[in-house]
Amino acid sequence: MAESGVPKNDRLFDKMPTSPKKCVELDISVLKAQITAKKSLIKEFKKLRDQLLAANFALIASIQQTESSTLGEVTGLLERYGTFKDAIAAVRRRSTRDLEEAKCELEATKTRVDREILDLKEQGERVANLVRPKAQDVNLLLHYKEKEYPVKLLKDAET
Repeated sequence: MAESGVPKNDRLFDKMPTSPKKCVELDISVLKAQITAKKSLIKEFKKLRDQLLAANFALIASIQQTESSTLGEVTGLLERYGTFKDAIAAVRRRSTRDLEEAKCELEATKTRVDREILDLKEQGERVANLVRPKAQDVNLLLHYKEKEYPVKLLKDAET
């Protein structure tokens, strides 16, 4: 409350014009003030819009740059992957072929070794059959030399 005992808001009504012309002039001045405030707001919003547009364009440029560099990197990686994929496939084919060749070579070697073992066994049997009579002859001569020959020498020496 004010000093006069009248609320502040009521004092505004004291300043209110009483004539219609004054009311219209007051309305016009209020409208002019509102228009000026709105123009000021519009100017601020335009500034803000321009700043946002500039920021958006900067973001667009940054995104395009990032996309461009990423596209280049991805393209390079895909090309390398394609090269590696082809190389891996070639290595697999070669490994499979080498494995098959090694298996065939192993089988051939096993067959050859088995045949050689069989031949060696047969040769061993033949040599054993040839040596057996000779060994018997040698044993007979050794027996003669160790038992009968010394006795015969003693008899011949006594006579």
